[in-house]
Amino acid sequence: MIEPEEKDVGRGVIYQASHPGAPREDGVITSFNDHTVFVRYSTQHPSAPGQATSREDLVWARRPLKPRIVPPQEKIA
Repeated sequence: MIEPEEKDVGRGVIYQASHPGAPREDGVITSFNDHTVFVRYSTQHPSAPGQATSREDLVWARRPLKPRIVPPQEKIA
């Protein structure tokens, strides 16, 4: 469980749901409120808004996450 502060926006986190077999996901905090942390996960486009995530399912990443490189979109003729 994490307790984010304003300085933690942009900080890396790891999602681990409490149910057995749930995959871990890396992400970055985009914002938060009193109840929810919004996280942009590494599988999402860099401009995507954060997904609402329970604080109980997050832990701090121990090292900075590498930015994901998204290939440019091809033009459709």
